[in-house]
Amino acid sequence: MAKEEEIMEWILFLMGIVLFVFTFRLFRKNNKDKNSLKLYGLLSYISLAIAIIGMTLIMKPIYMRLPDDLASLIPSAIGVAIIIIASHFLIKPGFDEKK
Repeated sequence: MAKEEEIMEWILFLMGIVLFVFTFRLFRKNNKDKNSLKLYGLLSYISLAIAIIGMTLIMKPIYMRLPDDLASLIPSAIGVAIIIIASHFLIKPGFDEKK
């Protein structure tokens, strides 16, 4: 059972990474169309969130060895930091009024 869960965690992580690369490529390719920027930026953001969830599940045994407070704080902080950085590059250009 544990081996199947581990495989599913890796599939989730890899699926998020592949979707992110694909949608980010489309995001950069269609940078003139504002609607495309919004759509591909949002899809890239969602796929990155999927990859972060997969990464968090893969690293769960490491987090569980930490003290109780840090076991929940560190994965959350890493995920939030990655999403904040990604939002600067993915969502903001689609809603930027200057373009």
